[in-house]
Amino acid sequence: MKGKKMLTSIKKVCDAIKKNKSFLITAHYDPEGDSLGSQLAMAEILRQLGKKYVIVNYDKPPARYDFVKNIKKIELPSQKRRYNFDMALVLDCPVIARIKDVAKIIGKKPMINIDHHVSNRNFADINYVQPSASSAGEIMYDLAVALGCKINKDLAAYIYLAIIADTGCFKYSNTTSKTMYIAAELLKYGVDPKQMYENIYESHTLAGRKLLGLCLETLKVSKDGKIAWMRLTKAMFKKAGATSHDSENFVNFARFIDGVKIAVLFGDNTKQGFIKVNFRSNGKWMDVNRIASSFGGGGHVSASGCLVKGNMKSVKNKIIKEARKVIDGRRTDN
Repeated sequence: MKGKKMLTSIKKVCDAIKKNKSFLITAHYDPEGDSLGSQLAMAEILRQLGKKYVIVNYDKPPARYDFVKNIKKIELPSQKRRYNFDMALVLDCPVIARIKDVAKIIGKKPMINIDHHVSNRNFADINYVQPSASSAGEIMYDLAVALGCKINKDLAAYIYLAIIADTGCFKYSNTTSKTMYIAAELLKYGVDPKQMYENIYESHTLAGRKLLGLCLETLKVSKDGKIAWMRLTKAMFKKAGATSHDSENFVNFARFIDGVKIAVLFGDNTKQGFIKVNFRSNGKWMDVNRIASSFGGGGHVSASGCLVKGNMKSVKNKIIKEARKVIDGRRTDN
């Protein structure tokens, strides 16, 4: 039964991939660099193994990733198409709900979940979850090696993209010596780090910058300076002419403030009657995943998120109260 399976070894993942001939690859909605890079890396691995595959995502990749080779191979779900595959590979996704309508396409087909979120629910038939990995991309490197695949320029670029997206270009606390070793190996195959960095971290739309300005105007900081929060509303997106992709990493602007331990971004632009909450923290002792998990979300110790039913004011008060417990060391539940 799905959701009851134990964590498995990379060998079992390899055996399952070798055994099957065709695959559907997917990842969480609202895609970013790690999910996109990991999916393309998996596709290249399967190509080298002579397997058939299709990549299906609920959302279209943000325009900033148009420079990535084969990004157009990522399809949106289609009711008109009949998908034929033996097994689904769900990457960078802690809960099945985060692939949305793609779950209907998968149906009862066997599924492998490859992920690095500490909040992973082990929802698949085979679950390979490595919270110590910086990114799903880092796991893709291990998988490629375990399957005896050749690290060529394309595969190296996909994995490098995934890693720098989830490590903040090696600035976040999830960056390890293994992460740096893998990145160094990938550079041997012609990856252009300057191009990668500029496209991911220095590529912004004018509408996105206008939206950031509106968001920063809402910035609030607690009396002790340890919690900072901002909000994004539908009205702001409309005024700026921006999309949800333009707001990626906005929460970090609150985290960058001296003395801030926990940063929160509230948004009402995702689901009617719900507030989307993004968390970031400074330091491994500020576990924001616990806050997110208590509201049905999840992620990592220093980066997580959730959807909370209610209006902006009520949700903000609940979240700030829980963040205060983490700051004060009073939150011990999961």
